[in-house]
Amino acid sequence: MDHQEALRLQAVEKYLLDELTTELRQQFEEHYFDCPECATGVKALGTFVTASRLVSSDEERSPKVSPHAAWAERPGGSTGCNQ
Repeated sequence: MDHQEALRLQAVEKYLLDELTTELRQQFEEHYFDCPECATGVKALGTFVTASRLVSSDEERSPKVSPHAAWAERPGGSTGCNQ
């Protein structure tokens, strides 16, 4: 696989999402070990995916409060204005 094919296939994204066939996965791995641009893409997008999963799991554990409900609970009523 050359770099243009990797870009056309969106190989970095599909690699990290495990959406490549075994053959394409092997070809991409051979390519990105020698391609600094794709290697950087794998590292950066991998970091993003990991961070997104951590944030998502944190949000699932925290209580859900809508911004409107939080605003309405402020002292002084729903507007929060001090008159």
